[in-house]
Amino acid sequence: MTNNEFQKVGLYEHNANSYRIVRKAYESGKDIVGIVHATGTGKSYNALQLAYDNKDKKIVYVVPSNGIIEHIKKIIEDNPNLDMRRDFSNLEFRTYQSFISLDEEEIASIDCDLLILDEFHHIGAPIWGARVNTMIETHPNMKIFGMTAYTVRDRGTSYERDMANPDTDELFSRKIESRYDLCDAMIDGVLPKPIYKSAYTNLIGLESKLEERVQKLNASTREYQEYMAILLDVKKRIHEAPSIPNILRKNIKPNGKYIYFCPPCSEEGTNDIETIKKQAIALGDNFVKQIGNNLTLIDKIIKLAVSYSEKNC
Repeated sequence: MTNNEFQKVGLYEHNANSYRIVRKAYESGKDIVGIVHATGTGKSYNALQLAYDNKDKKIVYVVPSNGIIEHIKKIIEDNPNLDMRRDFSNLEFRTYQSFISLDEEEIASIDCDLLILDEFHHIGAPIWGARVNTMIETHPNMKIFGMTAYTVRDRGTSYERDMANPDTDELFSRKIESRYDLCDAMIDGVLPKPIYKSAYTNLIGLESKLEERVQKLNASTREYQEYMAILLDVKKRIHEAPSIPNILRKNIKPNGKYIYFCPPCSEEGTNDIETIKKQAIALGDNFVKQIGNNLTLIDKIIKLAVSYSEKNC
């Protein structure tokens, strides 16, 4: 960390560079500034530096979940140079969900000079977006800072909406001042290069159903012989392939941090994040017990949780 002016908050070089761009944008008279940086690159440090430099202003920091609030507070608590009461006495944390119960008068009464929107693609949700718009409309002199890893909400669905599309009139259209994608972060060494592991788990059980269908064919036919040869090869590959517990046992280490990308629904078809998380842990239950509570399944970026909450708003 060579950026002395940002040592107190703890910005690394890539975040210091982006923060200088953000600061310059505000100094040039812009009221809305956004950044799009890959997950894990420390976007929250840009927000904390902005809050630190504007400690005399009333700041509302909006996030998707209470877990993120606790994470940001821990960053502050773990930094010996910072103190929550001393350095961030005017900083108020809120979730997007917390705005739902507020009417226009209550939103208008919120004292705010600077609005920070974490994961700003969430404002594409009908109700969450409407509440944020009310916040903006009732605070005409308020500055806005937004950050996210991806700008599109519910890509590939009827709900898809790019909250920074330069060709539309979204809040952050033509307002993105800094971009730092996953590839650049890995090339710069900010993020580790991923290690991909896979298993033929989707074929387990399927081969039995296929065999039942093949067995219904005439065993003397060429079609039967071809299908059976393919089926035997598939069964051999499944038998030789590593299972999920084996992959976990070989690659997950104590005290490590891991990201688990959830399937769209649970095994029973339930669109419930807690059910899916329990099933994920159960996959390697025996192994998890071996390493105790050191296995961390990070659900901050699990899109399912996002889509589930937004579609119910």
